[in-house]
Amino acid sequence: MKQSEFRTPLIQSAAVLGGVLILFAIVASSEASSAGGGILAIIFGIGNLILFFIGMGLALLFSIAMLIAIFLAAVAMVDSEQAAKMYSDLKKNFALIALSLNKQCSGNNTSETSIVKEEYDRMKQEIVEFHEKNLILQDNIKGLTGDNALLQDVIDNLHGENSSLKEKIEVLMERLKTLESSLKPAQLSGIFTYIEKEEEQSLFIQKVQEALSQDMTYSQIDDYLIDNLPAKLLKTIKDHPVLTKNYIRSLRTD
Repeated sequence: MKQSEFRTPLIQSAAVLGGVLILFAIVASSEASSAGGGILAIIFGIGNLILFFIGMGLALLFSIAMLIAIFLAAVAMVDSEQAAKMYSDLKKNFALIALSLNKQCSGNNTSETSIVKEEYDRMKQEIVEFHEKNLILQDNIKGLTGDNALLQDVIDNLHGENSSLKEKIEVLMERLKTLESSLKPAQLSGIFTYIEKEEEQSLFIQKVQEALSQDMTYSQIDDYLIDNLPAKLLKTIKDHPVLTKNYIRSLRTD
């Protein structure tokens, strides 16, 4: 058998024996000479013992209160906010202890059970609400995922159209270059082979077209070019009269 099984009976026996010894001590110390006097001595002795325990209890409570007050005062001298917080916590704990003792003494757990039941129902309701909100949130996430996929498709289509547009632009640029080269065949050969600068080529073309627009003859065009072209460009043209005349003839034919 375990030692804890003998502890309670031994304590109870010691308490009964101690009580009996106290009663005998009270009777023995009294000066009563009869049985009635002995009974009265026992009654007064028990009353005095009860008063002694009550006084000890009150003194103990008063001592604890004084120690707590001294401690809080010492803390307040260092940090008043911390002392106020400790005092508030002490009041809360004292109230909880008093409530617990009251429930234990009354033996009525109906209110506590009802409070626990209400708390359980409230937590259950909150769980249901959280579950519903979670479902709504999941639906919203699915909707956003679908919208994201649709948006991604639109972006992919735009990228495809952009690539196609770039290809079309490149094709058009190539065709434009081809057209430009076909519109100016004379610039690649003939008299333009000897005219290196583009601004001189443009000036020569401009003056020849101005002369042709006035229905000038070859000699008149030659005089017009002499009057309107710089010396260096004019020398190049005079050095190649046949090429110059072929270019003028090609423009007049067109």
